[in-house]
Amino acid sequence: MRTNDDEIANFCCRLGLTLLESGAEINRVETTVEFIGHKAGLADLQCYAELGVIFVYYERGIKNQIMKIKGHDFNFQKVDEINNLSRQFVENKITYSYLQREYYRIRSKVIDFTLRKKIFAAGLVSVAPLLLFHTNWLNLFFSFFVGILGYLATMVMTGRTKTPYLNVAVGGFVIGLLAMTINLLVSGTNDDMIIFSSLMPIVPGIALTNSFREIMAKNILSGLILGMDATMVAISISGGVIIGKLVVKMLIGGI
Repeated sequence: MRTNDDEIANFCCRLGLTLLESGAEINRVETTVEFIGHKAGLADLQCYAELGVIFVYYERGIKNQIMKIKGHDFNFQKVDEINNLSRQFVENKITYSYLQREYYRIRSKVIDFTLRKKIFAAGLVSVAPLLLFHTNWLNLFFSFFVGILGYLATMVMTGRTKTPYLNVAVGGFVIGLLAMTINLLVSGTNDDMIIFSSLMPIVPGIALTNSFREIMAKNILSGLILGMDATMVAISISGGVIIGKLVVKMLIGGI
């Protein structure tokens, strides 16, 4: 029994939606959706995607499938697993029904690390940049813990507020406050170095990288949106750091 054309287009649209929500670049999303649609029987299926919406069009019956993206995150493990599935389907290694079952399994699967692993990774990332500058052990030691606390503050605020960029601003504030305090209390430390290194877990590195990739692939709109978002995150972090340092200076001046 042949699968209904509308059902194929709807499935392709949902698969592309998951790729976009997981942080896949636009070109990858459009190519994957079209390959699957063509292989499933819709030879004229075309896909157009942006960060906020995905369109799937095919002439047979003149149908359009449109889905709006409600959230956006970076989960490259999902992107990789869906890509592998699509390649296997195009190469006739799996059936269409198996592709559907596996896709829905991947979409519903929560791919994440434990809080303990996240905290430890944040500490390591916070230490790594200072190794390039051959700094002293005090800066390395404090950067490890300041980076963890800044990352935890960002995570807590992410779950408690829907205000854009406030979470990273609070993370920057905590890092600036702690680094400045440590510099005043512990001789031999450098607050600028601690701040520079401790910010690494919350800087928008992936978004900035994807922005350049999208622009190089001539997906200008998506690239500019990602670049603007990364810029706003960077400005929020910087503002939080500045406020944190000013608070310490004000307290010192009042003593």
